[in-house]
Amino acid sequence: MRWTKTVASEAFDEVEGADFVASCRDEMLANAWSALRKHECDMGQPYYALLEERTRNPDSTTEQLAEALSRRRSGQSVLSPAALRKTLQRARMRFSDLLLDEVARMLGTACPSRDALEREVIELGLHAYCRSALDRRFPPA
Repeated sequence: MRWTKTVASEAFDEVEGADFVASCRDEMLANAWSALRKHECDMGQPYYALLEERTRNPDSTTEQLAEALSRRRSGQSVLSPAALRKTLQRARMRFSDLLLDEVARMLGTACPSRDALEREVIELGLHAYCRSALDRRFPPA
């Protein structure tokens, strides 16, 4: 007897595939956050703390972020608003680079092409996070 896919089995495959993609995305994001935390510990730059604070409180003002960062870092000097904005920009860049590294690692090739990386980040729903990292890694000719 020949087996044919039913609508229900196709829907199940789609859900299962979506769950797999979501699981991969979550793992890559978690690994990128861990790598950012390690980078902060190694380099002393408050990238992890600042980006995590911004993520938790997206509507915070620069002053509120500086205050929260100072509390988290045991009263270390507060960054000026301009320095905080620049540090936040650098933190976002570093995070997107680390996330792109995770996608490249998942592909399992030493030097994946821009097209291969871009296809993966689009499929994973991470293109918005990785677009600038792709441009830095593969500058236009």
